[in-house]
Amino acid sequence: MPAKKQRERAAKALKMVGLGDRLNHRPSELSGGQQQRVAIARAVVGNPPIILADEPTGNLDSVSGREIMGLLQNLHRSGSTVIVITHDSNIAQRAGRILSIKDGVITEREGGARHEPKPCPDNAETYINNYLFKKFRSEDGYRIFNQSEMLSTISEITGTLTAMLAGIAGISLLVGGIGIMNIMLVLVTERTREIGIRKALGAKHSNILVQFLIEAVVISGLGGIIGIIFGIAGSMAISNMAGFNTVISLNVILLASMFSILVGVAFGIYPANKAALLNPIDALRYE
Repeated sequence: MPAKKQRERAAKALKMVGLGDRLNHRPSELSGGQQQRVAIARAVVGNPPIILADEPTGNLDSVSGREIMGLLQNLHRSGSTVIVITHDSNIAQRAGRILSIKDGVITEREGGARHEPKPCPDNAETYINNYLFKKFRSEDGYRIFNQSEMLSTISEITGTLTAMLAGIAGISLLVGGIGIMNIMLVLVTERTREIGIRKALGAKHSNILVQFLIEAVVISGLGGIIGIIFGIAGSMAISNMAGFNTVISLNVILLASMFSILVGVAFGIYPANKAALLNPIDALRYE
C-alpha cells in the first residue's frame, strides 16, 4: 500500500476516535485517555472483524473510561465483534454478553439470564479460540494474540539485539585499543631521546610507566567523550524524527567512561612498559 494511502487510513482512524485535532502531536503530548484512543485507532485501522481489548480502561479515570467504552460500543454497532477483558464489573455490565471465569469454571450471562457453569478449558485463550472457530468455521477468519506470546517475542528480539550490539561493541573496543597501542608505540619511538634524558636525570621505571599510561588513558578518554556526545546527539535526533522519547541513562554514560579508561590502561601498558625499560645510554644515542 502506498505511504500516502497509509497516512490517509491512519488519519481516518484517528478522526473516528476523536483525535483529528491531534494528528501532529507526539505520544508524550497526549493524555492517558488520548493514548488509549490511539491504541484503539491502531487496532481498527485495518478494519478487523474482531477487536480484542484487554483492560481498555485499566489506567484511566472514570470519565476517560466511559469515553473509551463508548468508542468500543460504536465499533460494535458498526459491525465489528468486540471482546473486552476486564475485572471491572461496571464495564462488564455494558456488554451484551458476559463470560465470567471464577474458581475454575466459566459462567455465561446473556441478556440478564444466567447459564449453568461450564468446565473451564486449559485457559481463556483456548476457550476463546473454540468459540471463534465455531462462529467462523475457519481459523483464517480470526487471529488470537496473548501478552505472553508478545513478551516472549519481544524478549527474543531484545536478546538478539543485545548480543549483536555487544559483539559490535567488543569489536569496536578491540579495534580502538589496537589503534591506541599503535599510537603509543609511535610516540615512544619518537620520544626515545626524551626518555633517555629523563632517565639520566633520575626518573625511575615507574615514573616513565605512569607517564605513558596517563597519556594512553587521556587518548582513550577523549575518544570515549566524543562517543558519548555522538550517542546523546543520535538519541535526540532519533527521538525528534521517530516521535518517541529515548532515555539517556547516567549509569550507561558512567559505564562507557569506565570502559574507555580500561581500554586505555589495557592497550597502553605494553608501550608504556617498553618505554620504561629503555636503556638510558641507548636512548640518548638514538637518532
